[in-house]
Amino acid sequence: MRSKDKVIGERLLKLTDGKDYGLCSPPMDAQVALNELCRYFLGENWYTTMPESQKQVNTQIVYEIEISYKGYEKKGYSASAWFRSWALGQMRKRGKR
Repeated sequence: MRSKDKVIGERLLKLTDGKDYGLCSPPMDAQVALNELCRYFLGENWYTTMPESQKQVNTQIVYEIEISYKGYEKKGYSASAWFRSWALGQMRKRGKR
């Protein structure tokens, strides 16, 4: 194993229960995993200024990662703001707001 791979493996192991599962990977809590992906793909300084629940922030994280890694071009506006306005429009169409 290369030293960089070993460092990554050790860091990720700290995010699990640390038990030995033989050939299988140790389990990681879903929220811990999403937080790690956010840190990796969006950077350690990524945050939201909206007073939202963790589940709402999770939606933002997934959206930001997907648009960042699918060649989406931001057209002079915040992608998060665009997503929120789009989601609100969808709820209005469905009569939920």
